[in-house]
Amino acid sequence: MNVFRTVAVLAFSWLCSSGCVAYQIRDELKTTNQRLGQMSQQLDLMAIDIKQARQAVEQANPKLERSNRSLSVMEQSMEPIRISLRRIDDELLGFREEMDKIDKYIPLNIKPSIPPPPKQAPTHETTPQK
Repeated sequence: MNVFRTVAVLAFSWLCSSGCVAYQIRDELKTTNQRLGQMSQQLDLMAIDIKQARQAVEQANPKLERSNRSLSVMEQSMEPIRISLRRIDDELLGFREEMDKIDKYIPLNIKPSIPPPPKQAPTHETTPQK
């Protein structure tokens, strides 16, 4: 009978101790589940924020495309003006050179008080005709 009691006490203590571990595991699982619930709520809020950001980007894209088209049209319309200004620069440079030649032969000082612009390579572009 003593053997039976000893075995019963050992079995009972083993069952109780394994139950404590099971309760600890259960408590940890509850805590983990609560944390997962909180994370799920945060992820839902982040998903809403991402959806709003995506909508804002989708609204901005057409505006950017219109702006790009306008800029392209403006650049194309500025090209003839740029060419014309370059040709005027070339003509003024020639005029300044003629003034320098005349100034060598005439003792009067007819040079402008404005310093000459930096020299550019001559252009052979023509103004596009519409």
